[in-house]
Amino acid sequence: MKLLPRPTDESLVSWYTAGLVILWPPFTALTRRDWRGAVQLRTPGEGLVVAVNHISWIDPFVVAHFVNDNGRSVRFLAKSEVFEVPLGGRILKGTNQIPVYREVAGGGGAVDAAVVAVRSGECVIVYPEGTITRDPDIWPMTGKTGAARIALESRRPVVPVAQWGAQEIMPPYEMRVSLFPPRTVRVRAGDPVDLSDLYDLPITDEVLEVATNRIMDAITAQLALIRGIPAPEGRWSRKADARVARGPTHPQSPAETAPARKKARPASRPPAARKTSTVPRKPVPARASAAASTESAPARRPTAARKAARAARRPTATKAGARTSTPDSTTPPIEE
Repeated sequence: MKLLPRPTDESLVSWYTAGLVILWPPFTALTRRDWRGAVQLRTPGEGLVVAVNHISWIDPFVVAHFVNDNGRSVRFLAKSEVFEVPLGGRILKGTNQIPVYREVAGGGGAVDAAVVAVRSGECVIVYPEGTITRDPDIWPMTGKTGAARIALESRRPVVPVAQWGAQEIMPPYEMRVSLFPPRTVRVRAGDPVDLSDLYDLPITDEVLEVATNRIMDAITAQLALIRGIPAPEGRWSRKADARVARGPTHPQSPAETAPARKKARPASRPPAARKTSTVPRKPVPARASAAASTESAPARRPTAARKAARAARRPTATKAGARTSTPDSTTPPIEE
């Protein structure tokens, strides 16, 4: 091991080197290290996302030690409050760490900055849980979607990393530090999480949830290997303050997610049966039916009678060319 391992892409005179001089010697003297899977970090210039579990306020030093000792520059997504610490904040800014403003949507541009960094070939370290785990047995909690979004937007590998041992130096949510005897800190990197089937899908909430669940499952699997015990079936949820079932790891098919276009109509009642007589009707022959219809029709007047009626309505002559007609108010009667 080099006296002061420095990534090849970092200059000798820089804030990064200053941070190494301050932090690397004491941490090396006070801990024992068990690094596994370092090959997954690849080489400088190959952009990737490192997603790691969070178990102690001191574990960022463990992860930084692991990444730096294996030839990669360290670049964290860190809470903005850490940048306000007098000396530490100055080192963080000088080494181009990325502040996350949690009160601002999207972390105040942290995700966009991380995507740019990964695309340019950097190794960006993300804590998907967003804070130290609340799980009573110190297993990973449900994750936030930042690491998944960076990986999907950049289309670069996301490497699951699990760590164990930092909680023995500084227990979760405690300021108590125990340095002696030196504790062994273990870090294990697994194969990149396969998100290739999600690259061409719109980055929706469902897709981000699926990708995040895959990342958290992979981190949990690495931690189970370190601890040598099986992981619990569920995952701790801060919102529920309990262990809940793990989320889906595959997006639903369009048939499962598409809403029904039309509501099902309630079944209509069958039409009421018409009441019919139980007495059978006697069939009527065709000729008899015709005769019956003829008898029921009103009889017409004979032709001679109609002619006589028309003749009676015509005017008649009485004397030489004289005509008689029905008297009215305007025609005087004819005198003989």
